[in-house]
Amino acid sequence: MLARIYYLLHLNSLKRRIRFWFIFLILLFVLLSSLPFLIYGKQFREEEAQDNIQQMINLQQIVIDKWFDERMSNIRTISQLPTVRAGQKEKLKQVLETFDTNETEFTGIVFVNKHGVSEIDTTGPIGIDLSDRHYFLEAKKGNSNITDVLIGRQSNQAIIIFSSPVFDYQQRFQGLIFGAVQLHTINGVMKNFRFSETGQTYLVNRDGLLLTELRFSGQPNQEATKNSFGKKIDTEIFLQAIQGKTVNHSYQDYRGTTVLGDYRWVNDHKWLIIGEIAKTDVLSPFYQMMMLFTGAFIIVLIMGIGFEFLISRQVQFPINEVLKGARQMGIAKFDYRIEPSSFIHFSNELQELCDTFNRMAEMIQYHIHSVQKSEERYRALVEHSPNAIVVHQGGNIVYVNPACIRLLRASSNADLLGRKLIEYVHPEYRELVRERIQRLQSNKSVGLLEEKYVLMDGSILDVEVIASPIEYMDQPASQIIIHDISVRKAMERELQKVQEQYRSVVENVNEVIFQTDAQGRWTFLNPAWEEITGYSIEESLRNLVLDYVHPDDRERNNQLFQPLIERKKEYFRHEIRFLTKAGGFRWSEIFARLTLNDQGQMIGTSGSLNDITLRKEAEEELRTSEERFRMLAEYSSDMITLHDAKGKFLYTSPACKEILQYDEEELVGQNFYQIIHPDDQEIIRKHHKTLLKTGYTVSTYRIRRKDGEYVWFESSIKILLGADSNDLQLIVVSRNINERKLAEERLQEANEILLRLSSIDGLTGVSNRRAFDERLEMEWNRSLRNSTHLSLIMLDIDYFKAYNDTYGHQGGDGCLKQVASVIQDTLGRSTDLLCRYGGEEFGVILPETNEAGAMKVGEKIRSAIEALEIPHAGSKIHHVVTISVGTATIIPSLYTSFMDLIAYADKAVYQAKKDGRNCVRSYE
Repeated sequence: MLARIYYLLHLNSLKRRIRFWFIFLILLFVLLSSLPFLIYGKQFREEEAQDNIQQMINLQQIVIDKWFDERMSNIRTISQLPTVRAGQKEKLKQVLETFDTNETEFTGIVFVNKHGVSEIDTTGPIGIDLSDRHYFLEAKKGNSNITDVLIGRQSNQAIIIFSSPVFDYQQRFQGLIFGAVQLHTINGVMKNFRFSETGQTYLVNRDGLLLTELRFSGQPNQEATKNSFGKKIDTEIFLQAIQGKTVNHSYQDYRGTTVLGDYRWVNDHKWLIIGEIAKTDVLSPFYQMMMLFTGAFIIVLIMGIGFEFLISRQVQFPINEVLKGARQMGIAKFDYRIEPSSFIHFSNELQELCDTFNRMAEMIQYHIHSVQKSEERYRALVEHSPNAIVVHQGGNIVYVNPACIRLLRASSNADLLGRKLIEYVHPEYRELVRERIQRLQSNKSVGLLEEKYVLMDGSILDVEVIASPIEYMDQPASQIIIHDISVRKAMERELQKVQEQYRSVVENVNEVIFQTDAQGRWTFLNPAWEEITGYSIEESLRNLVLDYVHPDDRERNNQLFQPLIERKKEYFRHEIRFLTKAGGFRWSEIFARLTLNDQGQMIGTSGSLNDITLRKEAEEELRTSEERFRMLAEYSSDMITLHDAKGKFLYTSPACKEILQYDEEELVGQNFYQIIHPDDQEIIRKHHKTLLKTGYTVSTYRIRRKDGEYVWFESSIKILLGADSNDLQLIVVSRNINERKLAEERLQEANEILLRLSSIDGLTGVSNRRAFDERLEMEWNRSLRNSTHLSLIMLDIDYFKAYNDTYGHQGGDGCLKQVASVIQDTLGRSTDLLCRYGGEEFGVILPETNEAGAMKVGEKIRSAIEALEIPHAGSKIHHVVTISVGTATIIPSLYTSFMDLIAYADKAVYQAKKDGRNCVRSYE
């Protein structure tokens, strides 16, 4: 039929013109059919660019807010350290210098006292009055603060101040800690998110001042933008952001370039992130396509006139294919292509038309895939985030990521979608959360909040929550990010408990507990100091120790202390007199050790003072008594005897008869060693050698009475020189201390029992947390000296709370006892120590054990617990009680501490739980 029409068209010239316009109209129809796709391509490119900008700014908003939160968290953590709250300025200075060294983003860390004057500054002079600064006024109200950009008074640089108030243990305001971060640090964060050839993002504040570097120079910055702070930005997007309006069209940026852009508020609506991309960059593929189609049309038209007859024969099929493809794309089937072999014999113009159609289809399909891939990347970021992410819209939950499902202990997202997030907020925090929701509904961001969530299984979890307004499915919504801080809060509570126990012990002992700095000034004293000397702690601190030592004892004190300074002794103990505020003095026995830093340098001393005034008075009275020996010997209730150098009795006082039942005649001429208990004779011989060296000694031993019974004696022995200097004689004053010795033995037994009880867990019978800390520190120091491995096993009973809920606390106590007993039996070495670390958590210290050995012991313990087959109906992984085990191994060094080993083992336990529990994992 088509061939017949072509034949008729050849009859005359009129028919030729009709044939020409017929071909032209077909080509025009093809072009017009392609125009909707070109227009769609233009719209798609603009929407894709807008989406890319929004995703980039959303990501930057999250990263910058997180960056602010981490810096603020670091400063807040320093302000809450015990050293800071206790006002220990020297230690505080060391803490701030260490933090400043490790946290390179801070240009300095400063402590400002309660009067607003800087006392400690890691980078500059002190004594600067900051009481007029906004962050100091906020700190006095108890608020942490992140400032807008300031010009530092010392550095004259653009900086941001992170500050947090400091309160002592009575919640009295003591000042604040702040850290300064130079503004150019933000550039490093912003540069990580640049996109496209013409795309850029930058920060401005609410006054329109530029805070970060610009990628392209231009008005208002004709010069290089390396230091752009202070430049004014007054573009349309800035004005729209100030008014809270959405930008949904192109506009001119600061250079006069037409761009597409979007914005987000950060830093509590103080700063604005602006992202822009040149519109020409977005639409350049569209313009190229338009030029391609226009050129193709002209070529086809010229070729159609020149080869009219040939085109008339061959144009029908490719046009039909193109129309067919247009219809397929009209119903969103963008994978349709014209088979190249079907038009290979047609004219070049028609081949190019078909090729152009195929390229157009491929380009449309490519851009659609790009959008899908971009969406998939963003979804993957959210889906794999370790933090719970919730989208709240219209008062209900409309999206949750997998981390949120795990956090709230739900079985699937169906348990959460459609419900209100406030249902999971602890009742104590709901009113505060409702206020935050109102702010979000007003399109205002809210800061970080620590609160508690009630999970679906009824348990309570400590969390940090940050929320911001977003658009979800083209409707206003709120994005909430939830971070689990239960482990950190538990550690804070445990630390507070330990501090309170330590404070209670130190404040109630009778001995003076002290610390000094390297210059010998008091830095810490407990209340016993006031009881003994009458001086208050406040008036004594920061004064020299020697100021309180009796003048006659100061030189001797320095001489005795010198070997400790020279590291010839680990400690020293001696007796000196301390002055009292009443004008007298008290005898004290002082015990002290050096305090060293991590580099082994002396930073002070610590020790104790024991009031021995009564004992010294007694010794003085004894000395006076010895002077009157001969007058009182006969009447003394103590037995006084005289011996030659070999121990033979030369004289006994009448008290000998009463104490030992011997007459003087029965002992004189007899050897003293004959009536000493055999087990004590070696001790007496050693004391005899000491006597010959020093001239005086005191011995405690057992001696046999005449009736054969042994009694305890305490003898003071002194050398007397006879007429001949070689004729040594020994004078011995002895007393019956049998009753005292029995009392001392009972007291020693009681002390040993008390010490053992203080180191034993009352429920399980294994070592407790105190013993764990002491033993781990001891083994750490031993391994540090010997450069040997030290391993630590930490383990948790799986779902122990559910066990208590099912079998009651008595059942839980029984389970803990069985677990502790089996672990103790499993350990094969006497040097291995099992401790109950807390609750259902146990720790095993393994000296001189490498990683493989620790894993072997951990698996042995896990298998033994599982083999007990203790029923556990509340477990989600097994019908019997199981444990999650984490091991960590380290060779100690001066740059690590045993707290690092505990942290590594805890992380390994967390990994074991994450991997399904009832398994052993090693920290890597």
